[in-house]
Amino acid sequence: MDTVKEKYRNLYFENKTDINIANQLCNAYISHDRIKITYHKGYGGNYGYSSMSEIVFCYVGRSTGQHQLPLEMMSKRSLGGGSIMTNKINTITTLCDW
Repeated sequence: MDTVKEKYRNLYFENKTDINIANQLCNAYISHDRIKITYHKGYGGNYGYSSMSEIVFCYVGRSTGQHQLPLEMMSKRSLGGGSIMTNKINTITTLCDW
């Protein structure tokens, strides 16, 4: 696993993260918008390899350590979540709150 991180707008991302993906995640974190993340085919967060793209609906939070990583937050009131694999993201879509 590649552990090199790059800092962008006070968040740290995986080394090969697209700048547009990083910008969308930062905007979603600042505006507290719910997003839909589609990971590349072949990436399965919980199960290893997947033949289909994995889709995650979440809010974006950040960790509190020395290197603040973007986190998947299931609701606005969540206190923690898993790290977003930013170098494996295919698309991000901002969803409207109803």
